[in-house]
Amino acid sequence: MSLAPASVSASLQQGASYRFTETATISGDASVVGFVSIVDQGGAIESGSDLQQVGSGSYSVGFVTRSDLGVGEHKGSLALKLCSNSSCGTVYARASLPYDFTVLPAPSVSGISPATAYAGGPAFRLTVNGANFASNSQVTWNGQSRLTTYVSSSQVTAEIGANDIAASGTYAVGITGSVSSVNFTVQNPSLSALSPNSATAGGAAFTLSVSGSGFSSSSIVLWNGSPRSTSFVSASQLSANIAQADIATGGTVNVSVNNGSGASSNAAIFAVNNPVPVLASASPSSVTAGSAAFILTVSGSAFEPSSVVQWNGSARPTTYLSATSLSAQIAAGDVADGTMAAVTVLSPAPGGGSSAALAVTVNNSVPHLTTINASSAAAGCGDFTLYVIGSSFVPSSSVSWNGSARPTSFVSPKVLAAQVSAADIASAGTASVKVSSPLPAGGVSSAANFTITSTVPVTTDAVSYLVNPAHTGEALTSCPLKMPDSPAWTKTFGIAPSYPLVAEGHVFVVADQLLYALDGDSGEDVWSPVISNGDGPAYENGTIFEVGNAACCSGGVMLAFDAATGALRWTGAMPYQYVFDAAATARNGLVYTSAAGSGGTVYALRESDGSLAWAAGVAGGDNSTPAVTDSGLYVAYPCQAYDFDPTTGGLVWYHGGGCDGGGGGVAVVGSVGAVMPDGFGSYAGDYLDSGTGALINTYFSETPPALSGKYGYMVKSGSIQKVNLSTNALAWSFSGDGQLAAAPVLVNQVMFAVSTNGNLYAVDTTTGQQLWDTHLSNGTEPGIGWGHGFGPAMTAGDNLLVVPNGNALTAFRIAAPH
Repeated sequence: MSLAPASVSASLQQGASYRFTETATISGDASVVGFVSIVDQGGAIESGSDLQQVGSGSYSVGFVTRSDLGVGEHKGSLALKLCSNSSCGTVYARASLPYDFTVLPAPSVSGISPATAYAGGPAFRLTVNGANFASNSQVTWNGQSRLTTYVSSSQVTAEIGANDIAASGTYAVGITGSVSSVNFTVQNPSLSALSPNSATAGGAAFTLSVSGSGFSSSSIVLWNGSPRSTSFVSASQLSANIAQADIATGGTVNVSVNNGSGASSNAAIFAVNNPVPVLASASPSSVTAGSAAFILTVSGSAFEPSSVVQWNGSARPTTYLSATSLSAQIAAGDVADGTMAAVTVLSPAPGGGSSAALAVTVNNSVPHLTTINASSAAAGCGDFTLYVIGSSFVPSSSVSWNGSARPTSFVSPKVLAAQVSAADIASAGTASVKVSSPLPAGGVSSAANFTITSTVPVTTDAVSYLVNPAHTGEALTSCPLKMPDSPAWTKTFGIAPSYPLVAEGHVFVVADQLLYALDGDSGEDVWSPVISNGDGPAYENGTIFEVGNAACCSGGVMLAFDAATGALRWTGAMPYQYVFDAAATARNGLVYTSAAGSGGTVYALRESDGSLAWAAGVAGGDNSTPAVTDSGLYVAYPCQAYDFDPTTGGLVWYHGGGCDGGGGGVAVVGSVGAVMPDGFGSYAGDYLDSGTGALINTYFSETPPALSGKYGYMVKSGSIQKVNLSTNALAWSFSGDGQLAAAPVLVNQVMFAVSTNGNLYAVDTTTGQQLWDTHLSNGTEPGIGWGHGFGPAMTAGDNLLVVPNGNALTAFRIAAPH
């Protein structure tokens, strides 16, 4: 048997096996050879082998060296026998194969060539340099073997496929058995320059030249991420076709190169420059100050979809109509005041810029003065706020006093607030009040006269529920009102306080059956709170009166406290009844209330000692705090209205409506008639002649209205309506925030209204125009309805407006004393 090769020698890499194949040729019939027996005389070969017939009498025998051979030379020989079977019962041929293997130390890699490639490039051959390479060494690419060719112990080559460099990154190149590796860098293509690098929006199509490195025939130019038709010029240059539509609109474009395998270059910026717009005209070219919002159309050239119309330098919502036309939304606030507004068109960068300006004239109207909120004052009063009411007012309008401008605040197109100084009303006389609006256009209004008198009006106190014993909610100050910027003070209690009284420079209020006296200027306690066990206070002649709580069936009491000290003056008995749920009312030396239990009773006690002056029976008796004038005492129950002589208790008149029942309501008596609620669960009722009880009209209000002259100020569905009580004709309606639910208060020519949201408003009683507003820390309670004798309510007296809100009482100084 002959072997080819006749001997084997090789350099081996430590730790790796080496496979080699021998061709064994024998003469004669060898068709029955089925096994090769090997005896290793040297210990370098793994046990076992493979045998394969490759021709007549020719066999291929494979061998593998041991992988644990130590460094150095390993010599030996293999004794081979070709046998018929594994027991070698028949041996057909024998041979000996000398071997000489040199195991080299662990290989190391010192360098590679090339060391970089561009992502998406073609396959290539990598040369790896180092030491101790062996014929069985394999190049690894990120740990995976690649087809390797042994050149020498210091160099091998490997085949690197296109897939190996499809993505950018760093790849480790090593040799099997080596502990070292060298990094191969796969770079994305690089873009360095564009030519041209800008164009004008709306220009023609063009060819873009892209310079850089790492380009290939599969490279594609991307325009904002979208491919464009690309021609390969060289590895450092491409050209791309850019369409007219690609530069139709100004802006910046990201240009990059993709090598077709997902590898993209850095981006370069291509500028599509907007042209400078040209403005030729604007329509309309003039408007009236105070007009509603409108659409302004501008014409010119070189407009872009991104162009914006500017009004006095501020952008306005703009619609692109064409390259020669834009429209813009101009708000009402832009034309609230007269001005020459500068209109321009701005196109953004790149390129772009602002057009020259065109003027749109905002003409002021001639102001119209209808009325002034205060038409007179006593000489010697202090500074005050004069509210001028009319129309066509603008923020630049000014109020003049005898021809001299006064500091003026714009409240609304119908209201201006002017500050009048004490010097302006130091002496009796007449002042001429006018409103002027400046150019463009504008003009001067007609005059209203303001009278300065030598007579000082009376400032009223708040002495009862709803301000006064008649419950009209009306108060007066000796000097005109000056609306404050902030409250004078706020006092917080443990629970919600009752309605306040204002007298003797103090504010009196009951909270949790404690009677408080607060300083009107500071809100500080004047004397320590007094346990009163009562509620529903009234004031007259230095005394605070309260209705005391009564036990069932034992009658009630009236309590009298010294307003200066809080000391209890007397306790007066009120027999017959035990449901005392109406407040006290004091007038002309007597204090009144009503009660129920067994029928109903109206009581009058002497203020001097609490003795009972008189008592009168009524049908009902509960929930109706008496309204008292000099000539009458009025209470109202379901379909029952009474007027008693306040001094004697004699019945003056009775008005019946054909029904009866429990509950009652607070009567309000004005200068003409009496508002007498008579419904079940509703505050609606009759408007009666206060002298005769004759029916004048019916009315509707959700809470006791305020009365002044022939008008009532009715709470209805979150608004307050000024209504002619005799005809129900509506003079005006004021809604505020739509949550007005408490009885209003009237002071001079101003109605104060408060909402459950805590918003407080001042409204002109003649026109219904809002003059002023502020916000309280807490919301307020709705006003009382049917079946309540009293409840929290704001009041006005001694130049103060006092408002219960939540658990607090807040006071505003609304006028200066004379």
